Amino acid sequence: MMTVLTILKFIGLVLLWILIILLALGVVLLICPLNYSLKANGMPPKAKASVSYLFHIIYATVSYNNKFEIKLRLFGIPINIGKIQSKNETPKDNKEDDKTQSELNLTDQNTDEKKKVTSKSGKKIDLRAVYDVLMKDNTRAAFLVVKKRMGKLFRAILPYKFKLKMTYGLNNPAYTGFVLGLFEMLIFYLGRSIELNPVFDDTAFEFDLKLKGRIIPIVMLVQLIAVVLNKNCRRFISDIRRSV
Repeated sequence: MMTVLTILKFIGLVLLWILIILLALGVVLLICPLNYSLKANGMPPKAKASVSYLFHIIYATVSYNNKFEIKLRLFGIPINIGKIQSKNETPKDNKEDDKTQSELNLTDQNTDEKKKVTSKSGKKIDLRAVYDVLMKDNTRAAFLVVKKRMGKLFRAILPYKFKLKMTYGLNNPAYTGFVLGLFEMLIFYLGRSIELNPVFDDTAFEFDLKLKGRIIPIVMLVQLIAVVLNKNCRRFISDIRRSV
């Protein structure tokens, strides 16, 4: 009897430690920020974007210099994405052999979809009921909640560093000056992170863009959960389902 209890106790401790490790891993995944950056300049343009996650355990870059190039590193070890894609590809002979069968399957799927559409087309949407739902007070409250939460979500996603330097010339001093004047009118909204260098006597266009941002998954999750759990949002979804 003691041996059975000892075995059960050992199994329970193992399961408890596994649960603790999974919870700790979930907390780390939610708290650990996802960092991203982008650099682009020149004409023709050259760009490089990078994403890192879990303290650079996962690191990926996408660069463009006349051609796209993707690099991925796990624990500092480079992963050849080209080989991964080639393994997933099927031989041409198999594709040619399966072509007729896939065409037959597509025709069967199209006929099935047509039947579904014709069967559902008989149901009409009551526009008056939808309008009544949209005019309810709880619907307006739901829209305000979504607007507030999505605003916080977008602010959490937007880059905290942004710098754009652009040299432009439209080969016409009047047009170039008009664009510069419009920019000076909107500089209060755009901020000083954008710098324009006009060229009045020639045609030119060059730019230098740099940005960095950070996305924390738990911040996004909290905002989405707040929208889902809001009673006005849930009531709006249920009203729409009943009216459609």
